[in-house]
Amino acid sequence: MATARTAMLVAILSAGLGAGAGGVWRMNTGQTTGQAVEPDGPRQAPPETLDAVLATAERAMLDSEPSKAAAVLEAAVADYPEDRVLWLALARTRTRLADGALAAHEAYEEALSLGSGMAEDEFEAGTAANRAGLPQRAIEHYRAAEAADPTDSRFPLYAAQVLMGLDRPDEARASLFRATQLDEHLAIAWGSLAELALRENRPGVSLQYLAKAREQQPRVTAWRVIEARARNRLNEPAEALAALEGVGDEDRLSLPVVRLYATSAAMLGKSEDAAARFLEAAQRHSTNGRVWLEAATWLERAGDNAGAIKAAMHASMLGEDRAREMVDRLKGPP
Repeated sequence: MATARTAMLVAILSAGLGAGAGGVWRMNTGQTTGQAVEPDGPRQAPPETLDAVLATAERAMLDSEPSKAAAVLEAAVADYPEDRVLWLALARTRTRLADGALAAHEAYEEALSLGSGMAEDEFEAGTAANRAGLPQRAIEHYRAAEAADPTDSRFPLYAAQVLMGLDRPDEARASLFRATQLDEHLAIAWGSLAELALRENRPGVSLQYLAKAREQQPRVTAWRVIEARARNRLNEPAEALAALEGVGDEDRLSLPVVRLYATSAAMLGKSEDAAARFLEAAQRHSTNGRVWLEAATWLERAGDNAGAIKAAMHASMLGEDRAREMVDRLKGPP
């Protein structure tokens, strides 16, 4: 029986941790999850009941009905509020619901309060907390996961990402170093260290960390973008452009890459190249008035007033208010 229950729980988890549609509610009770319930029966589900509940929830998940699965599990935890397996299944199912991260985290907290202490449960709870906008609680979960299993590099790595978002660089750096000690080939940890160094205006150190990241993931656009920013800080725009030229076709005209390319080209006095790349990006992002206005600005810097007017007029048609002023200025008095 235990093996069957475990397989069903794994099936629910394997359906994914993304967002789906639906809300948090309970069958047959009219009560919202989290209200105190005093069940008349046992507080843990008998094995045959647990099997039946998990099987029903699994079928609903396979039918792409996460709301139905959640409702089945919510009714079950109302009857058996101390069954950790049910709470974990509910938490994992709620992650499939639109705006379900907070409710998922609440279910994880219930499961953890029943004495799980398992690293993976804390890790999943941390991810739910972070998605729910509870970064400090996410860090606490990741730290608890790390304490339970200090050999898994994911736990300090995920904590570091949240700490970086909270602008706590010293703690983030310490966490990243722990991650790299556990897995020296963890490119994202080295890349994150490079980003931290760049934020602290240490471009040379940033490049040292980036070299380690690129050893593992030479084609990742993020590492090339960080390198280009660092090279520009070191007044090495030619090297910055070289880094950006290695960006793949799918990211070549993404706005962060194009803006950085234009800045680097301008540092070399190549405003025409900057304008040409921005015009190409505007054509790719054809309904983005701001990009057309930026293209117009670069065209003007390159001395192409006719092209700048055309791009600015296009931006104006797309609702960019400042573009009309630019057109009037470039055209001059009637």
